[in-house]
Formats: sequence, C-alpha cells, structure tokens
Amino acid sequence: MDGVGNGHDWRAASGPAAGVSVWRWSAPPASGRARFGHTGQVAGRRLRVKSGLDRQARFRYPAAREMLPPVIVTSPDVVEAVLVPAGPFPFGVAKETALEQVRQLGEKDNPIFHVEHPRSIVTVKDCYIDRFPVTNRRFAAFLEATGHPSPLFWLDRQWNDPDQPVVGISYRDAEAFAKWAGKRLPTEQEWERAARGTDERIWPWGNEFRQQHCNSREFGAGRTTAVGMFSAGASPVGAQDMAGNVWELTSGNWEGQGKAIRGGSYKNGAAYCRCTCRWGIDPDVKGSTWLGFRCVMDLAKARIYGKPVRSQLP
Repeated sequence: MDGVGNGHDWRAASGPAAGVSVWRWSAPPASGRARFGHTGQVAGRRLRVKSGLDRQARFRYPAAREMLPPVIVTSPDVVEAVLVPAGPFPFGVAKETALEQVRQLGEKDNPIFHVEHPRSIVTVKDCYIDRFPVTNRRFAAFLEATGHPSPLFWLDRQWNDPDQPVVGISYRDAEAFAKWAGKRLPTEQEWERAARGTDERIWPWGNEFRQQHCNSREFGAGRTTAVGMFSAGASPVGAQDMAGNVWELTSGNWEGQGKAIRGGSYKNGAAYCRCTCRWGIDPDVKGSTWLGFRCVMDLAKARIYGKPVRSQLP
C-alpha cells in the first residue's frame, strides 16, 4: 500500500481504496505521546489487520519548545528586556586568539588581555536581559521608592541626564536596584551570550570594528552618551550598548579579587570593548564615571512581571 499524509490521516494513494482513510494519528499535547492506528475503514487482503493484534502503535516525540516572546516590558522597573535563549554556546576565547585580536587593533599589551576566559562550551537557561544599561531615570525611580542613597555624580550635569547610564555606583548599589526590580545581575556567561550570540563574533555587531557602532574612545565623545544612540551596534538578541559607554557589572568573580565587569567604556579603545574582554572591581567601592550595569530577569519571574510587546529588534 502506498500512502500520503494530510497531517492527521493517512489515505491509500492508489487502488480501489484510493483516498480512503486507512491510518490516523493523534498527539494529545499534554501526554507527550503520539497515537497511530488503523481506522478500520478499508477491507481487503492487502490491508487486513489480523485478529488479536493491537491496532494502536505508540511512540514518543519530544515536547515542543515553548515559543517565548523576544521582547517584554518588565515591572516595576518599566523597561524593555530581550530574550536570551537557552542552550549551549561557545564562551570565552583562546588566549592566543585574544592576543592576536589585540595586536591587530594596535593596542598595547595589558594584563587584562591575559585573563579572558578560555574557550569552552557552556549552557545558559532562558532569561530576559535589559535592552539598555540602567539609566539615571530608572535609578531615580528606585531611589524614590526605597530611599536608597544616591550615587556619586548624581547632581553633576555632565553625568545626570535622565537617559545616560547611571554611574558612580558600587556593586552593592546595583544589587539593591536589581532586587527592587525583581531582577538580578547577569552572570558572565549570560552577559556574553547576550552580547555575541553563538557565532563567536568579536563585537556585538560582528567581526569588524566600526567606531560609529559604540561609544568607545574611537568615537570621541569623552563621556557617556544616552543609551540607544548606537542601534546599529545592537547584539544578536537585540541588546544595545553592550560595547563601550560603560563597563557593566556581572555577578561573576574576578580572579578572586572582586566582581567581573564587561563591555568596555567611553574611555577605552576597541580592544577593551570586545565581547570576551573582562576586568574586575571591588564590590564595596563606588565606581567612577565609566561603570554601570544592566539586569536580568529569570524566566519564572518574567512570566509574572513581564508583558510581551511588539518591538522591532535591530
């Protein structure tokens, strides 16, 4: 017997029973099993099912992966967050590769370039990362709600525009904000997955440095810029400002001496803004004008506090 499938029924393709439903499958979504059996609609020697045989054949099929919205708006920290999909990805870079990248950029050697994570395959879980670094506007809402002490430079006009990333903060300040927002600081692995995707690119936008794609030393602003100015420099998941502007805090440990920071800043050249470059800071010391952060919301909380939105990812 030849047969063709229409999604639910298998029908005879030729002969006197052509077009008649012979086999039917069903797959109850919650069961994790599919059922495939004879319909009993066709009689004939070639299609006869012997008496006493089970007419139902069963097989397992993998549960379909949930379709998660690529962008949500979180609360009480009202901001867009983009999906960092679960799965394995190449994390870090071989030391020889990192040093060669630095040499090609004409950057002087620095001990920082010798402590990038060696390349390995790691796995992350689904989470949502803020599309932008935390801004003064968002931090002000946190201060008003909690009475938390204001950061350094809070009254300095050079650094306190509502859309500039908040600076003058410590790791402890960032932790307090994240807790208030129902979020946390990203791990180094989550941060890097959000910044470079799965193809081992050097910068969030690709393997060729472009000074108009981020606020690095090459751009020449000499200070932080409003978040979202460099949309062409967005990462594969749609996160922006992940290269330059401000170094970003993570929950990762830095060589046993502090917390790891990523992404480079307006004061640093292209080599420091590579996705794999890392530095560290004392978690109890207030940062300078080049240190900021963004947050991550775990999937379980995103189901409760996140609202899917229609947003065009770069």
